[in-house]
Amino acid sequence: MKRMIRLLAFVIMVGLGACSSDDGSVPQTREMTYEITGNYSGEVVIVYSDEGGNQQIAEAESLPWSKSVTIDGDVPVIVLGVSDSVSNPGNEGETVLLKIYRGDTVVEESTVTAISNGYMNFSMTYEFD
Repeated sequence: MKRMIRLLAFVIMVGLGACSSDDGSVPQTREMTYEITGNYSGEVVIVYSDEGGNQQIAEAESLPWSKSVTIDGDVPVIVLGVSDSVSNPGNEGETVLLKIYRGDTVVEESTVTAISNGYMNFSMTYEFD
């Protein structure tokens, strides 16, 4: 019985050791955080990529907003977008700052300013190496 357990452990170790980026295997997952801040006073609709790279929608009555996601290794690109809520837009000149973090490092960021009627709409992407 002990021999069978040792053999199984060895097979698992060899199998795990064989996984590397050089052999075409899927890369490790990536820890990402989406963050939206600013002085925008209206409600916002947020579009972001989930673990599998699929777009999800969230609503926020006020800022700041953030979400951390562990992105699958085979996802090539993620998106973060923000738009005003048609029923409750902000005011002209108010701003929204979008940031995407990989770990603790900001990898993408941009600012959008509401136009004369308080509306705004912006999205950005981040492509993995």
